[in-house]
Amino acid sequence: MKYCSKCGVPSDDSAVFCSACGERFAVVGQPVMQNQNMQTAQTSQSALSLLKKHGSSTLFLTTICVYAAMLVFSLINILNPHSYIIKYFDYIAQLVQVNSSAAAANIFFNLSNTVYLIQLIVGLIFFAIPVLIGVGLLFTYLLSKDKSQTGIKTTGLSIIKVVVTIQLVFFCVVIGIGLLILLIGIIASAVSSYNGAGTVAMIVFLSLFVIIILGGIAAFVIIYYAKILSTIKTVVATARTGNTGKKVSVFVPVVNIIGAAGTLFSLVMSLIFMPVYNNLITQYNQSSNIYGDFYFPYGYNSTAPTLPQLPGIDAITAGSLILSAAFLIMISIVIFKYRDAIAKLTYNMYIPYTPNMPNIQNSQPFSYPAYPTQITQAPTPHQSVQTQQPPIQQQQPERQEQPQNNSPFVPPDDSKDNNDTTKE
Repeated sequence: MKYCSKCGVPSDDSAVFCSACGERFAVVGQPVMQNQNMQTAQTSQSALSLLKKHGSSTLFLTTICVYAAMLVFSLINILNPHSYIIKYFDYIAQLVQVNSSAAAANIFFNLSNTVYLIQLIVGLIFFAIPVLIGVGLLFTYLLSKDKSQTGIKTTGLSIIKVVVTIQLVFFCVVIGIGLLILLIGIIASAVSSYNGAGTVAMIVFLSLFVIIILGGIAAFVIIYYAKILSTIKTVVATARTGNTGKKVSVFVPVVNIIGAAGTLFSLVMSLIFMPVYNNLITQYNQSSNIYGDFYFPYGYNSTAPTLPQLPGIDAITAGSLILSAAFLIMISIVIFKYRDAIAKLTYNMYIPYTPNMPNIQNSQPFSYPAYPTQITQAPTPHQSVQTQQPPIQQQQPERQEQPQNNSPFVPPDDSKDNNDTTKE
């Protein structure tokens, strides 16, 4: 198909004249394959330009800076001996002391140092994963910033792909082991239960319900990681070949935004309701110390145990959560922008290129010509449609108006007709 430069109506590539207005096409016999090859080359260069543009944009650089700040806050949390995890472990120990014996509470208090050591070892080992992702993001930005090469090296994207693959495999192994242990526990509980068939059925039903919930969550996480790998694969293919390939999935950025919103909502709710809860615990402890025999049957002149307060979220933990949510939102915006640009480029790729095609973006909107009402003869393929002009109406002589008679109306005399009849 090619477009008329005068009226913009599409016509066949073999047409010499426009089928609507009869305008002769300037170029005849333009090779279609040459135009398609030219357009494909232009599309490849445009795809690489778009990838470089978004990979070296200020928004992507800001996203990397936010991610680096999040890594710093996470490292401080790992090295902090009074982190929120340690405080929460102490809170559980105090609850055990209130509800059970002091010996059990001492076990939890003695495990605090062990928990900190586990936090250091596990935290530093798994801290390498986000660090490698940050290195991959930084390499992607620097290689996209390089203008000396026409293509883009995929070193950074390959690092991210390997790290995400390791995360996916590790998650699948952990989930598989967890579900296997849970299934073994269900079978052991059903076999060793002596409370009747009803109790066994209840245990099996609740356990299967938990397995279904955990399996659904695990399947969702696996799909999320798979979509991340698919997105990276699409971008790598574009960077290596210049081909736009399939569309970038919106699943990953949408899930990122939902996760960021959930993180911020949980943080705000914790900052609002945790002081309220601790205030209620304080009032409860004061009243129970005064009226201990009313709240707890420990006898007269005895002091009831004091309930512990929930540990508050410190500034380091809150900052890490905020930066994590900000990174998820910003990287989602980068993905959305790149996806929209590639979608526009792919749409323009399917519009056929012809030298006579008018510039639709800069031209004024045009209206289609009216369909001819009358055709003198059937046009041949190399003739334009000949329209017959409506015949010119000949001027007819003007009718002479008779003079109007303004005299009053006089009825005819019937007596004369009667006299004539009698004479006959």
